[in-house]
Amino acid sequence: MKRKNNVIRAIPKLCGLLKLQDVWRYQHPDESQFTWCNKAFKVQCRLDYWLVYEELSRIVLNTEMKSSTLTDHSAITLKLQSKGYAQRGPRFWKF
Repeated sequence: MKRKNNVIRAIPKLCGLLKLQDVWRYQHPDESQFTWCNKAFKVQCRLDYWLVYEELSRIVLNTEMKSSTLTDHSAITLKLQSKGYAQRGPRFWKF
């Protein structure tokens, strides 16, 4: 439990140091959604983030959390729009 608390406290420090922004939280300040759940123990947490350099956050059109198959984590989608963007089809970039 102590290790989890240390990681949770480190995220804002890391964001401040590297000028990163949690774009999902920025776009959804009052929503309570979780990216991980364990149904057996009735536990859910927000473990996954999209941390984006603050300067790039202005080209983020929207972010969403979506259910994923074959995993206990939800996906966080991120849609970017820049001036030089050329649409290439209905695909997802994953890593």
